[in-house]
Amino acid sequence: MNQAVAQPDSRAWFNTLIGVLGGGATALVVCFDWVFTRYHPLNEIDGFDAGTLVYPWTLTAVALVALGFAASRAHRVVFAHRYAVAVVAIIAACALTGLNIGPIDPVDLVLVLAFGFWAISSMVEMRPVQTPRVVLLLLSVIALASVASMINGRFSTILSLHTVFGKLVMLFVLTNFIASHWQQRLAVRAFIAVSAATAVLAIASEVVYLSTGYPITFDDNPGGRFKDTPLGEMLRASVFMTSSQTMAHMLILAMCLALFEPMRRRTRLALLAVMTAGVLCTFSFGAYLAMFMMYVLSLFVRRPQKTPSYLVFGLLIFGALYVSGLGEKLKTEVFEPIGLRNAMERVEYMRIGMHAVEHHPYLGVGLGNGSRVLHTPVHNAYIQSAVDIGIPAAAALVLLMGYLAVRCATAMGRTTDPERRARCKGPLLGMIVMGIHFMSEPFYNNIVSWVFMGVVAASICVLDPHNKWIEANDG
Repeated sequence: MNQAVAQPDSRAWFNTLIGVLGGGATALVVCFDWVFTRYHPLNEIDGFDAGTLVYPWTLTAVALVALGFAASRAHRVVFAHRYAVAVVAIIAACALTGLNIGPIDPVDLVLVLAFGFWAISSMVEMRPVQTPRVVLLLLSVIALASVASMINGRFSTILSLHTVFGKLVMLFVLTNFIASHWQQRLAVRAFIAVSAATAVLAIASEVVYLSTGYPITFDDNPGGRFKDTPLGEMLRASVFMTSSQTMAHMLILAMCLALFEPMRRRTRLALLAVMTAGVLCTFSFGAYLAMFMMYVLSLFVRRPQKTPSYLVFGLLIFGALYVSGLGEKLKTEVFEPIGLRNAMERVEYMRIGMHAVEHHPYLGVGLGNGSRVLHTPVHNAYIQSAVDIGIPAAAALVLLMGYLAVRCATAMGRTTDPERRARCKGPLLGMIVMGIHFMSEPFYNNIVSWVFMGVVAASICVLDPHNKWIEANDG
């Protein structure tokens, strides 16, 4: 009787090799951990020394190996939903901009991987370019103007070009990864979820600071980590992001989406409450104003037929505050201590920026050369973009934002499906509020703004009933 010959496991050698390499790498990290400790990202936290931990890099390596093992177990599921995973990774990277490991930036790493993945998939799977032609044209104008600004910016601009190109590519990649209705819903909910998690951490960091005096922040500007308020010196929460203003920007845009995204009422209220508290922890008057305008404008977007009634009601409240003197009291006792007094300084910054635009109207002073004009960024994204890369590029930015907002409004008017109308209202409100927030912050070159515009541009493509590629890939 023939006996079956046992066949050797073809993966045995591979598993052995992985084990040997993993063990060797861990041993190497342990041996030289004391040399690498000073480069650990935990040292970026103000007042924290990674050397107080036992083998911080070894612990990091073990954690990465564990994550890699978990990923290998779930690789089939990940591959089946590879585009959704890429979208979530891009959105999550927005909340990790402060976690730089030496020269490695999480956003740059995700950008390179995502763009390479799109380039390969577009050739292998013959995926068409989903980005609207108007958006491509405006992105090209901004890119060309950025390159041309090297005439005035020279070497500093060459070093800074990758930052603006990265934002443009991020928008392009998002519009091509999101190719179905469920992927669009996933992108919107991922943006909300990441922002809500960031808000929870912001609240926790504020509580830790108030109870222990220990600030947990990755803010790039040491002078902007704290603020004197009527409550005393408070930490301007930024969690893993580079500034509190950037974090507030992301939370406000996420609230615009959460206001209209189909979900349970309790869930919506909880998300809005958490993210509102997160914005309050930034102690940014510009963010407070943008958030207030967001809630006000949401009434008009939700029920546009009641616009006259809302306007009359607003005028009555404004008149009551003016006549009673309560408005002046709020101005002097509340608004000025938290930032309104800096408004005149920002007006002066804008004046200096406009003076620079007069001297360099077409190409600007060059990316990365803002210090030639002012010691601080011009607190207006429109003027700042004109200062850096010229008026034509600034105009292209305004047209891009206007185009996305108009397309959202048009899509909302063309559909009778209540769910699709709600999915149009969130991006529409977000683009309007972004335009308002741009008036007080220089966010034209901010990754959060461009990722959000990528989600909006993808939503326009998905909600277009004439897009045959979307309909074929839906579900």
